[in-house]
Amino acid sequence: MTIPRAHALAASAFAATVTMPALLAQAQRGRIGFARLDYAAGRAAQLADTLRPEFDERVTALNVELEWKQWKRAVDEIFALLQPPADARDEAVKNRRVRRWSNGDGTACLLYTGPTAEIAAAYQRLTAWARAIALSHAGLFVDPQTGRRLSSAALFLDERTIDQTRFDLGLNGIPQLPLTVLDPSGAQRDMVVRMPTSADWLRKQASVCVTVPFLSLLGDSSLPGRLDDCSPVSAEDARLIAAHAPSLRRLLTDPATGTVLEAVARTYAFPQALKTAVMAKWAWCTVPGCPRRASTADIDHIVPFNRDDPARGGPTALHNLHPLCRRHHLLKTNRQFAVERDDAMRGGGVRWTFPSPLVGPVAAPGSPIDTEHARQVAALRAYASESPEDTEDCSGGAGPAAAGSIAEWHRVDMVSGARLASDGSPARPEGEPPVCTGPHPDFPLSAEPAAYARVLRARPPVRPGGPVSGEERWAGAEDRATGSRPASRWASDDPPPF
Repeated sequence: MTIPRAHALAASAFAATVTMPALLAQAQRGRIGFARLDYAAGRAAQLADTLRPEFDERVTALNVELEWKQWKRAVDEIFALLQPPADARDEAVKNRRVRRWSNGDGTACLLYTGPTAEIAAAYQRLTAWARAIALSHAGLFVDPQTGRRLSSAALFLDERTIDQTRFDLGLNGIPQLPLTVLDPSGAQRDMVVRMPTSADWLRKQASVCVTVPFLSLLGDSSLPGRLDDCSPVSAEDARLIAAHAPSLRRLLTDPATGTVLEAVARTYAFPQALKTAVMAKWAWCTVPGCPRRASTADIDHIVPFNRDDPARGGPTALHNLHPLCRRHHLLKTNRQFAVERDDAMRGGGVRWTFPSPLVGPVAAPGSPIDTEHARQVAALRAYASESPEDTEDCSGGAGPAAAGSIAEWHRVDMVSGARLASDGSPARPEGEPPVCTGPHPDFPLSAEPAAYARVLRARPPVRPGGPVSGEERWAGAEDRATGSRPASRWASDDPPPF
């Protein structure tokens, strides 16, 4: 054992036995296995001592019935929520490295470690190139002898799998590969072709998708975003990716669990917005234990689509759709597995029946990041509504009567990315100081930093044993922010803004 490995084990052991008493007690009672305690302790060891009690509280409150990949995702999101954003980014950049080791069986590993967004982008480029070769998209490649593009009718006589091609491209260090090309005339030629590097092509074929909380997109919060494999990325990286996106799609989530809410289509075909919602809700193939990401899986109707009369059953709606890898999709289609909706689960779930018979319920995982974002939106709205009646805001009105909803003031031009005022005109020019004399949903951090920070950092109590209701959660958040205890913040005709 190396000295660094020994230090890491000692730090994890200390975190588990000294700074995480609640999770340790859960493991001692047999509620969770040692692997989960060990993973959470490894994350806790990377946090400052002052943050570990809250980490322990939040992780202990997680549903112990979540399968491993869902539980691990939730722990990673809690860690990303508590870790200071600047520290996370600085550590990722400072500790980027490449390591090599032998497996002792004739194979070896080369491990790249670095910022999540950069690694994801590199992987997507390798995948796009490998698929272009596997599908013989020869028209994208240039003949090294003539300098002209190959005929689109040419074929690549290559038997490598996607993984093997990805490996060969990544190990070369130069985006080129020796290939045998079959011309339309029937002639074969061996050549070294360079991979396509057109920005437009890479943007379409090697795109990196990110889900970013609304307040983080505006720069008003440091909540992390998520890639399509559920890896958290810093708010700064998420905004950078979103700034170069050709389009943005809205997702609505349950404020108490973070589960993606409803989206509906009228036909069998899946609109892209609905596909995005399905991938964000489930993250993986819904068969228990399957590691296939939803972004690379098929989308399946739980209740089969009624092509003769779509209104009578099997709607193309979020509650009736889930991701399945191709293998499990075929097994389900051939009736070797059976699946049905389980509407009793909060956020919706599915129940699988396997041969033997075995029955396995699977719930949508939800997201601690989205839950915290909903709390921050509600707390900011409550803070704006509590401004003094005679305080003039940026719109020239008075107090809460002129504040309007946060959705009205946080409108964004999807083309330029600039903020718009409530009437659709451009908001205050970049760099111009604010003229607000009182709190407002759109005031910058510099306007009232102490109050703003107090509202965003106030956290509701974490209650093990099940999620609290949305209204109960918002009331707890506002109690901490204002020191009062209102009976209910939301009127019957004024639902929370999500």
